[in-house]
Amino acid sequence: MSATGADMFRLDGKVALVTGGSGGIGKALGVGLGLAGARLGLTGRSQEKLDANAAAAAAAGCADVETFGDFDLTDPGRPAALVEAVAERMGGIDILVNVAGLNRRKPALEFPEEDWEVVMNPNLKAVFFLSREVARLWIEGGRDAESDGKGKIINIASLAGAIGIPEIAPYAASKLGVVAITRTLGVEWAQEAICVNCIAPGYHETPMTIAQGIFDNPKIGPWVRSRIPMGRLGTTEDLVGPAIYLASPASDYMTGQTVFVDGGFEAG
Repeated sequence: MSATGADMFRLDGKVALVTGGSGGIGKALGVGLGLAGARLGLTGRSQEKLDANAAAAAAAGCADVETFGDFDLTDPGRPAALVEAVAERMGGIDILVNVAGLNRRKPALEFPEEDWEVVMNPNLKAVFFLSREVARLWIEGGRDAESDGKGKIINIASLAGAIGIPEIAPYAASKLGVVAITRTLGVEWAQEAICVNCIAPGYHETPMTIAQGIFDNPKIGPWVRSRIPMGRLGTTEDLVGPAIYLASPASDYMTGQTVFVDGGFEAG
């Protein structure tokens, strides 16, 4: 690795594809990577929200932002179509950030069977198959670590995959699955100039958690705050630094790992 100091964390000219680009975490990570020099490809289910987040990224100073809507990554063939579209329009892909996901809260005895795949497909299936298609692009294209740099895949898991939290069993299972996929692909592709790592957020204020009223719930809110050693909820911006590190040359000797960004919750 030739870069040193602050240059180790620069992403100038790299193309970063961010799923869940229409949401709060996707927006924050996209802006962070863009300000570190990356060219951004944002994908998500809502074109209106994608356009709004792309405009916000441009206003923040990101130089090159493209949006890719209308890709349901749980459908067969759509991950490959997305990779093809991004590579064609942006000249390749160097970084993949798998953010897209959702949750359904219900006691296990009441959880509808039909909602199992509603949670599992975007949270786990899409992560695997999109990662596979991006890796295929790199491996079959002959990506070279010396000239092209390492390909970086960053998955978003959750504290819920490491501790027991009531009423989110399918979500927790999907996020623990993301950790397992990260480990497996990190080992499998270690010789292919590809690093696969994972960020596991704790309790962060995001549009999804705010909409669900988690932190205003008199049963859940006080318990959550009492368990965080740093004494505060996380923000989406708290995830940006780890994402830049995992996307940059600074983490070139790191793969298959999960970094908890949770204010010390999991360690406590």
